[in-house]
Order: sequence, then structure tokens, then C-alpha cells
Amino acid sequence: MTRALALAALIVAASACAAKGVESPKQACAYDRAAMLALDIESFDQDLDGGWRAVAENPFCDAEVADLLADYQRSRTDIPVKQKALVKFHEFQLRATAGQTERALKLIGEIRSNEDDISDRLYQEATEAFLKRDRAGLLAARNALIALPEPPEFAAAMKGFSAKYPDSKPPRWPVNLDVVDAFIACFDKTYKVAYGSPECRAETAAR
Repeated sequence: MTRALALAALIVAASACAAKGVESPKQACAYDRAAMLALDIESFDQDLDGGWRAVAENPFCDAEVADLLADYQRSRTDIPVKQKALVKFHEFQLRATAGQTERALKLIGEIRSNEDDISDRLYQEATEAFLKRDRAGLLAARNALIALPEPPEFAAAMKGFSAKYPDSKPPRWPVNLDVVDAFIACFDKTYKVAYGSPECRAETAAR
């Protein structure tokens, strides 16, 4: 469940952030690259207010932060495989958000081929289908996702989530179903809109 909880934390943290009076995308994305690459994995990837997210708050920076995440994966040999895979998933999300669809599809294919958690794999299949504009595949992945029984340890895991993120609402089972439903509700929109738009999430809540 660790991977699913980490993905859930990202969903809780994700939001559409407006640019704050910047003069240009290049200036907006200025940050200390060396210092960022030197961060430990928790500070770099799991700090909801720091690490790469502090730069990604600016919508001009999606592609640049994706490059940063790729560099972090390449430059750090001390990161456990599962945590490195999560960094790759976040790179995928930023590539998709930036409109780099072909690169995003390559990444999600690599991630899915190495995924051993069935709920995460189905979420990845749904995401891949959305990017490919494969509605049938998206619906099939959703149906398989909602058919999964809730693991016996899920309730305890959500208590742990609430303890770690007291200001965030814990996810419900199956994790990421709301995102998949947003992809269906806003199928004709871009990944950035479907994933992050309050209107797309509102449409799923109204069902």
C-alpha cells in the first residue's frame, strides 16, 4: 500500500496554480538545481510544500521540473527502486501536464510494465488509455478497478495517512477512482485540465 498512499498524497497536493506576476517562464523557473539534486528522497519527492513541488507550483515550469525529476533519477544511486519508480511517475505526470504526450506515454508504459500492485497498474492503464484517446480501454480499466476488493490493511493505512497529513482528506477505495472518473467526464480535454480542473472533479462527484 505504500505506493498507493504516496500517489494519493500527490493527488491531495496537486492543484492548478496560477502564475504570480512573473516576467517570463525562464525567470519563473529559477531554482538551485545542485541543491535540489542533493536533497534526500523524502525532502525532494514527499515534501508537499517543498522539493520539486515548490518549483512546479508555477504552471510555466512543468517541462523543466520533469527534466529535473529525470536528472534526479539518473544522478542518485542511493534511492530504493520503489521510491525511484514513484519519482518516475511524477515525471510522467509533469510530461503529460506539459503536453509532452509521446514522452509521457513512453514513461507510463515503462512504469506499468514494472508495476506489481494491481490497483496502481489499473490506474496506470486508465491513464494511458486517456492519453491515447482510447475510451473503451479507459472504461475497461475503470470497471476492473472498481471490481477490486478493498484490502484488509487499507483502513489502517488510511489512519496512517491521516496522521501524516492531518489537513488532508484520506482517499477512499479504490484509490485514484476519482481521477479515472475525471478522465471519463472530461475525455475530450487535455490531461492537465482533466486531472487538475475542479470542474472535471465536480462532474464526477455529481454522478
